[in-house]
Amino acid sequence: MGTELFLSLPATATYTVTTDFFAVSTKQKRDYPPFFDEKRNHLGNVLVTFVDRKTGHLPSGATSYDYWNPDLATVTDYYPFGSVSRSLQAGDSSSYRYGFQGQRKDNSIAGDGNHYQFKFREYNPLLGRFWSVDPLAKSYPWNGSYNFAEDRVTDGVDLEGKEFYSMHINEMPDGSRTLVGVVNYTNIKQAGMTNVSTPDGYGPQGNVGVNYTITKVDMKGNALGKTGFNVKNLYGVYQGPDNPKKYWEKPNEHGEYPDDYSLSPIDEADANGKQHDLDYDAAGIKGAGGVFGGVTGDKGSQANQGYINRADKVIAKEKTGGKDDITGKPVTNRAAAAAKEGKALFQIANSVKEDADYNQGTNNK
Repeated sequence: MGTELFLSLPATATYTVTTDFFAVSTKQKRDYPPFFDEKRNHLGNVLVTFVDRKTGHLPSGATSYDYWNPDLATVTDYYPFGSVSRSLQAGDSSSYRYGFQGQRKDNSIAGDGNHYQFKFREYNPLLGRFWSVDPLAKSYPWNGSYNFAEDRVTDGVDLEGKEFYSMHINEMPDGSRTLVGVVNYTNIKQAGMTNVSTPDGYGPQGNVGVNYTITKVDMKGNALGKTGFNVKNLYGVYQGPDNPKKYWEKPNEHGEYPDDYSLSPIDEADANGKQHDLDYDAAGIKGAGGVFGGVTGDKGSQANQGYINRADKVIAKEKTGGKDDITGKPVTNRAAAAAKEGKALFQIANSVKEDADYNQGTNNK
């Protein structure tokens, strides 16, 4: 199955590695030399590492190399839950500390590969359990607080936080990009997306807002490597200066990508922020300067006042137990707090505009 790599080791042993198991190959520049190149599978497990140098093969009696061998550092297989089933280490491999699901090993606690440092907790793969309570335990009451990935050993990756959407983009060799899929965790179902039901409307990538994964592919669609980044706003998807972008489209002459308004806001307060942004776009107002009506004129003030009026409705609903127009549930304290913060900002902006108008009128007399 797949293409085989025959890797000659200094100790004369030969390992055969089937490349079909490798989902990602990423250069890992750590804090110390040597640097390693990883081969991982779909769980992020580091299966093979190479040192960033090569060794030549010198035939008997020859004066020059006829081909080059990769300098293999480690080959590792894992049992379910991540303990090492078999491994080979050679050369400089002792300095490499990443393994199961790409997490950092701490070999001083329970031996080589038997303890991992995840983002929020310590993990023992021999037990298949974390050392401390899941920080998201209240959102998953049906799970054990120390369980690893709901005990899903074939496809489970530990959930380390929250996000609203996960955007997946392919990038071709010529640099062109295509949006290939969107995973929606908000519990607000939307057509054309993979809608995942979650306890609290968040997904697994951390409190990051909208997560983007860009996969570089060859002409046949085979994955060559991945990069990821996050776009997080002040509240929800749209309230604040950092809206989601269409990173699969061409940027403008200033290197700016167009805003992406295809995603549903998470609640009525977030929808208010989205509508305010659309009003600014319609008025041709861009950037932070648009917030202060003294710079942009009456159109900015009208958009700001529209936000203030809608925010008052959200705040009033929270006090009376009214239903949120987006979620269909009672307006939350968080939504009302976000509406109050946005309202205060735009009230200040309109006050600046009024002062500017007054001063201009006085100077013209």
